[in-house]
Amino acid sequence: VVWLYQYIKEDEAKLTLIQVWIGALLVTIPVVFYFVESMSLNLRRKLWHFLILIILLLDHRILIDEVEFALISLLGFIILFLVVEIIRYNQLTPIGEYLFSSLIKFQDFKDLKGPLNLSYIYLLVGITIPILYDATSGSVTLVRYMGIIALGMGDSMASIVGKKYGSVKWRGGHKSV
Repeated sequence: VVWLYQYIKEDEAKLTLIQVWIGALLVTIPVVFYFVESMSLNLRRKLWHFLILIILLLDHRILIDEVEFALISLLGFIILFLVVEIIRYNQLTPIGEYLFSSLIKFQDFKDLKGPLNLSYIYLLVGITIPILYDATSGSVTLVRYMGIIALGMGDSMASIVGKKYGSVKWRGGHKSV
C-alpha cells in the first residue's frame, strides 16, 4: 500500500488520472442509481461498459504512456469487485445486505442462475488481458485495444441494437442475429 501511494504521488500524471477517474465514478454511480428504475435492464448493464471505455480512452496516453498504471488500476478494480461480490453474496454486515438489494437491479437471468454475479469481473478481465498481452510485447499494437473494442463497444452496441431492432432470432435461442 505504501509503495502504491508513493508510485501515484510521485507522478503528477498518475495523480491527475486518479482524480479524474474518482470524479467520474463519484458522479456516474449516484446518477445511475438515481435513474435506475427508468432505464431498461440492458441499458443499466451496458452503461458500465461505456464508463470503462471512457475511463480508459479519456486520453490517448493512458494506454500508451501510462499502461503500467492502467494495468495496476484494472487489477485493483478486479480485486475490489471480487471483494464486493463476496460481501454481497454472503450479505456480510449491513453493507452486504445493502449491496445485495441494490445490485440485483443490474442482474439479468444469467446472473441469477448462479450464486455469484461475475459479469463485471469478466468485463474487467476481458479488457485487461489484451492490454497486458500487448504491454509485454514491447510495442503498441491494435491488440491492446481489442478488449475495449470488443467488450466496451462491440458487445454493448450489439446488445442495445439487437434488443431494439433484432427480429431474426438464432435457431433455438432468444438472441437476435
